[in-house]
Amino acid sequence: MSRVTETATEFTILTPPQLPLVLHGLHALALLACGLNGLAVVYRCLLALLVAGSWLKNSIVLARSRPSYLRYTAAQCWYISYDGQEYIPIVIEPDTALSNILLVVRYRLSIADTVKSRSLLITRHSMPITHFRRLLVRLTLSRIDRDR
Repeated sequence: MSRVTETATEFTILTPPQLPLVLHGLHALALLACGLNGLAVVYRCLLALLVAGSWLKNSIVLARSRPSYLRYTAAQCWYISYDGQEYIPIVIEPDTALSNILLVVRYRLSIADTVKSRSLLITRHSMPITHFRRLLVRLTLSRIDRDR
């Protein structure tokens, strides 16, 4: 009899629908704060330009965002894919933060010369709630298995 934890599982991480509203709201508040602070007018204008540039850049990045895919195999290996076709082996870092609302998965590619860590932010609204819970359990169990 095979255990449930020994099967391969795939997770699709989508951009949550609330994210654009949150980002636009925060940028609008930052622009408002640029006008209401006590700095000189020149500095207020420069600060407003920086916030507007950040808003534009984040809007472009958000418009281009595509789903990410995580896979956990029976050999206790994690893989990531950005196109759903080619999966790259990854190592989950120990500083990965897990909660019932948000997962910040810190990982690095398993390529020998890769030392740079990357992050994947996963909110509860990025996938169906049952998949989110399953991913939370898989990450927790893989952390426990790694510590043994």
